[in-house]
Amino acid sequence: MSLSLSGDVKATILIVSLEGEVSSLNLEDDFKVELDSSALGRKIDDQSILETGKDGSIGLLFSNGTLVAVKPSTKFYVREYSQRIFSPEGVPKPSELEEEPSRSQFLAHLDFGELVVKVPKLKKGSSMILSSPLGTAGIRGTMFQLMAVRNPITGDITGGLNLISGDVTFTDLEGREEKLVSGQSLHAATSQLGFKRAIQASTLLDLKSIYGPTLLGDVVPPTVEQLFPGASRLSGEDEDFSDRISMFPSPVLFTDSAGGWEVVHKVASEIFFDIETLEVQAGAYDFESMQYAVSVSSPVPPVQSLGSLQPLSSGGFSIPDPIDVLYLNPPVIEIHPGADRLSQQDLLIEYLVQRKNPSYPVSDHGPFKITSILSGKYPSYSSKAFDGTDLTAGVQVYNANAVDYSLLGQETKLTLYVDDLAVRKLPYPSGKPVSTTIAPTVRIVDNQKPIIAFVDGETQASPYLVTGVRGGVFVDPGISVLDNYYSENEIMAHMGYSSSLTESAFGSVDMGVAGVYSLTYQSISDPSGNIADSKTRWVQILDSEAPSITLYGSDPIYVDLNSSNVFKDPGAFANDNLDGVIEWESGRFEVVVEVLTDSGTQLYNQLTTTFEEVLTLAKTQSSVNATFRFKYLVKDKAGNQSEASRQVVLLNSPFATPTIIMHGSNPHYHEVNTAFVDPGITAYKDMGSGVAPINLNDKVSAVAYSGTTISV
Repeated sequence: MSLSLSGDVKATILIVSLEGEVSSLNLEDDFKVELDSSALGRKIDDQSILETGKDGSIGLLFSNGTLVAVKPSTKFYVREYSQRIFSPEGVPKPSELEEEPSRSQFLAHLDFGELVVKVPKLKKGSSMILSSPLGTAGIRGTMFQLMAVRNPITGDITGGLNLISGDVTFTDLEGREEKLVSGQSLHAATSQLGFKRAIQASTLLDLKSIYGPTLLGDVVPPTVEQLFPGASRLSGEDEDFSDRISMFPSPVLFTDSAGGWEVVHKVASEIFFDIETLEVQAGAYDFESMQYAVSVSSPVPPVQSLGSLQPLSSGGFSIPDPIDVLYLNPPVIEIHPGADRLSQQDLLIEYLVQRKNPSYPVSDHGPFKITSILSGKYPSYSSKAFDGTDLTAGVQVYNANAVDYSLLGQETKLTLYVDDLAVRKLPYPSGKPVSTTIAPTVRIVDNQKPIIAFVDGETQASPYLVTGVRGGVFVDPGISVLDNYYSENEIMAHMGYSSSLTESAFGSVDMGVAGVYSLTYQSISDPSGNIADSKTRWVQILDSEAPSITLYGSDPIYVDLNSSNVFKDPGAFANDNLDGVIEWESGRFEVVVEVLTDSGTQLYNQLTTTFEEVLTLAKTQSSVNATFRFKYLVKDKAGNQSEASRQVVLLNSPFATPTIIMHGSNPHYHEVNTAFVDPGITAYKDMGSGVAPINLNDKVSAVAYSGTTISV
């Protein structure tokens, strides 16, 4: 019977190639299995360590399209792989994906050995982190080789990364980042104590020539000093280690192991060959293979060999006596499925358990029945005699009333009997009719999926609305799960959730960035193993608060055109509830310059030229008094806009200095011991013909001296 692909695909790592000695250790179950060809098409679980021997290798195909070739003498730890559940409809085969079909997260560690990896373009929000004793690689869509080798004498770890395409961010053990692009490599070394000893970026490096003899044989890898001349040992490490290295053969380091075109071509060709080989092997598997794959951690039942055939009498087929022919071909009884599954091979009839939760939208079938008429709900039976005569009406059913459909897991044996005496007209010599008896088993099962439900944010057009808070933490409003048989608490306990079913959510919400986010609740199953259809909640982070603008400098600004100073807009900055401080240098401010055309109505018109051109022209005129308005506009990332403005006044006059007129006599005589009243002054700047002078009285200061005069 062929299986049809129905339902969604979840995170799966499939074994698509395997050679030589390979083992898998599941840390969660503490279960180790030696893998052979029977493991092809099976899946690797999280928390699994794959280890290959000197002749071993294994190829892995991920449900997001990633391909990983685990080469000989390698220890590779698959720590965690998750992926948003997706429908395979219309999606290319996993080995042919150029972009992953849904967001994913992958965390793994190379303890030692060699990996060759091809990763499709990852979606926004996905992450692929591959750590090693040399450092950690953050990977996007890319193709690369990673190698790490331990020196058994010095304890140092050396190795490197060759990046064929894409980009990788490599973080060393001290937290320093190195960004690699296509065609670059990284060669690194760390000590046995976990300290960085050396790191060097270059063009592609022939790592196999350097470390291949170690991985495939018993050769000690080169020392750090050989690979990185001038590298010193760290304090506390063995200073006399070189005396012991001569006891072991070391590979010869080729002078052209990096930098030459021949090396680049050789390295790229080898990696491409490994990937192309793995692509061909992975092409035999589709998403249906992943959907029904069994874990390598599940024991394989032993295959029982067929017993030896018993020899026939006189060395051939025995010919029945004429009387025996009368009793050939007893009647046949067939069982037909109802709404639930039927296994003809084991004669196992599954029947839906009684619904406990009346709110569940799918009802049960009621008490068990097995009928003589085909039914879409109940199992049924039929019978025929040797000549095709219908014997269904003569079938006798025993023990059907013992089936209690309220008891999940109950198994009850039925007996169905029929004879064909009415048709054959001849019983056995004993008087018994020719008959058939079958004994199917009825098993009460739960085959209904839990249903995930929530009210807010069911569609992208009507998302769950939350006001953004910088540094805030999103609080999931929660979901409910309705099952036909189990309570929500029983499902939570089965899933191992400590707080709520929202722990099943894939995705995240950033309270500090306005926008629409999605949270997909997935992989929730009841204790019977029925997996609920995933459901996505849409969340919109709202931001309706505009930024607050603060001007740098004064308002207004007076620009003296007689001055040699160059005018520079002092600018502004803004504070936003989500974006934080928006600096002038961020480039997010828009400045609109307007000129005052009517001081009475304060009417401004936008300039049709630049302010710099206005200044250049104004400096050529003998008398200027013009007011401009600088409007500062800024938007936050949510599109909320604020504006602030300041006046800029251009002053120019044929008179270089202002004028002060003193009122009263000079000198001014005042009678002692009487209150002094300053007769005052008038200060102004003459702007020339046709322009009113500018009053500067508020700019004048008076200083009194202890002598007999007062200066202003």
